[in-house]
Amino acid sequence: MIILTGISGGIGKKIAGALAKKYKILGIYNSNKPERKIRNIHNFKLDLTDENQIEKFIKDQKNQLKKIIFISLAAFKKDNLIINKNIEEWEKTLKLNLNSNFIFSKKLIDIMIYQKWGRFIFFGSSIIKNDRSGIADYAASKFGLLGLSGAISSEYKKLNITSNILELGAVETGLYKRLSRKRKNRILNTFDKKMVSIEDIINSIEFIINNKSLNNSIIKLDNGM
Repeated sequence: MIILTGISGGIGKKIAGALAKKYKILGIYNSNKPERKIRNIHNFKLDLTDENQIEKFIKDQKNQLKKIIFISLAAFKKDNLIINKNIEEWEKTLKLNLNSNFIFSKKLIDIMIYQKWGRFIFFGSSIIKNDRSGIADYAASKFGLLGLSGAISSEYKKLNITSNILELGAVETGLYKRLSRKRKNRILNTFDKKMVSIEDIINSIEFIINNKSLNNSIIKLDNGM
């Protein structure tokens, strides 16, 4: 059973269809409902900045949550220099990109402990390590996921619960499409004009799911950046 946040995003839409061939997926979206109905995918509208909505979702689905794989793709990013970024924008980014993952982790681990199995797959970014201008909040949230993933790995590894991060370079979809041409060119030059393929992302997800020894790791999909 996969819980996939950000299913209506560019990457989410593409990996969901492939993963649904093998797994049942509970897809979570915020405002843009997925257009296509795909077998094995059931979509739910949730505000991931609202703790009560997350808790209700898990409570309502608890009876069918077996061998849980949590894949977190939902993210908010709005470019703004620190001097122009207001506290509301900062808090929205942290709530969606980091706080929601903590809430999901806390509630799902409670179920995984009794099943003695669980997988957490968070998405990081290689880009923020080279160009953080205008994305202080986004970068902070992604670095925060490193700490959260590491804590999960350390605390629950004896129960076959693993947590790993897929650190992506430039993917020609999702957040990348919303960037300005100038920023796109800068990123492409950084990555030597090599984009990360959706197929490689899917293969890496499968590898994490099926590998019980892989834990507290960062798998870098960034063409050796």
